[in-house]
Amino acid sequence: MKCSRRHLSHRPAWSSLVLRELLKKASKAKANSKSQGLSLIELLVAMVISLIVIHAMAHIMVSEVKLSRSFEEYSNIKDATIRVAAMMQKEIANASDLSVPTTDPTTCGLNDPLVIIGPRRLWTIVYGFAAENPPPG
Repeated sequence: MKCSRRHLSHRPAWSSLVLRELLKKASKAKANSKSQGLSLIELLVAMVISLIVIHAMAHIMVSEVKLSRSFEEYSNIKDATIRVAAMMQKEIANASDLSVPTTDPTTCGLNDPLVIIGPRRLWTIVYGFAAENPPPG
């Protein structure tokens, strides 16, 4: 028994009409169903959740920037301290005289000053700490 293409492609007219009607009803049912897209409440909930996540990420980024800035400040202070200590060592090595005066007009009110006097008294350097609110007298 041999099937020809012509035999398979030839359908009765009523079967193609039935198929068309079924396809139309299926497309109308999809268009009328409530499952098409998201509802307003679902969109609002998704938006609130995404705003919470964005806010948390922004908070983390801001705290990271503040932490980085404070770390950089402390690093700069440490580097400056190392440079000052190296400079003081070099000046002390070149000095001809070191003194810790009890009262000296060149100390400018510094607490426990260190006076470095250069060779042949060509220069004088005073190191010390000043009080922010020195006691009167």
